Amino acid sequence: MTKYGLFLAAVLLFPVTGGVQAGGTKSVELKLHLVVTQPPPCEINDMSTNIGLENIYDDQVPPLPVHPFTIRVYCEKDVADTYSYLKLQLQGATITIDGEQVLQTSIENLGIRLTYNNALAPIGTGEWLYLDTSQSSDGILYNFNLTAQPVKKYAHDWINPDRYTASASLILEYE
Repeated sequence: MTKYGLFLAAVLLFPVTGGVQAGGTKSVELKLHLVVTQPPPCEINDMSTNIGLENIYDDQVPPLPVHPFTIRVYCEKDVADTYSYLKLQLQGATITIDGEQVLQTSIENLGIRLTYNNALAPIGTGEWLYLDTSQSSDGILYNFNLTAQPVKKYAHDWINPDRYTASASLILEYE
């Protein structure tokens, strides 16, 4: 090998070995893809629920009637051995009436006040309603018993005759 060839080999190899020796950092993007291999042990049945709210007349003054209803959670097996609580979260459009966040209806200034265990049920706040799994007699069917009450933003507000609807998304988790 000639002097020129040896010099060229040294020049070509140096940057490679020098790059390895030089310090520095490099960002690497890592993507994880997770696959759930087991179905959830519980599901909410009767997703569309008519809670029986009656006609509201324009001359009615609050408080308007309260209507109880139940969200039934069916589990394929007894979850009490694995989980202490079932958690239910309500998400939906809200309106503030009398300082409370209530479920907004399709009629302006009319909401639905939901309660659970005699307290205002949180809607759209990220808070949870808890149900102790030991409360089920058979370990398979669990009930979230709530109440619904129409509420007017202004007590003497005129409500135009019309059908009204309200909807919420339910998220069920286990703890």
